[in-house]
Amino acid sequence: MIKSKVNSLLTLEYMINEPENKYFDRKDAKIKPSDIASLIVAFANAEGGTIAIGISDKKKTIKGFQEVGIEKLNDFINVPRDCCKPTPEYTEEILDVINYKGKEDKILLLHIAPSVD
Repeated sequence: MIKSKVNSLLTLEYMINEPENKYFDRKDAKIKPSDIASLIVAFANAEGGTIAIGISDKKKTIKGFQEVGIEKLNDFINVPRDCCKPTPEYTEEILDVINYKGKEDKILLLHIAPSVD
């Protein structure tokens, strides 16, 4: 079973099927990395949360990074540092998956910690 090592509740099945909520969101890797900056800040300013990148939020399918270029993974990993001031505390996690075309691929989980004032 594929699941997060950081948050064991986040199984691949959960990430695909569960509705997005105040602790979890999914985004297609086709979006601009900077488009998730406001979501990162929102999670940091609340109770924290995880963004699963590479899972379509509309069709709930595993799109991965192969279609957009695996190097785009690093662009998403750097968004909290590059686009959010102050930089929130976060952990990145890359999961090996099989995408909707049946090919080996990867999804990225950005685990955003709540900010402490």
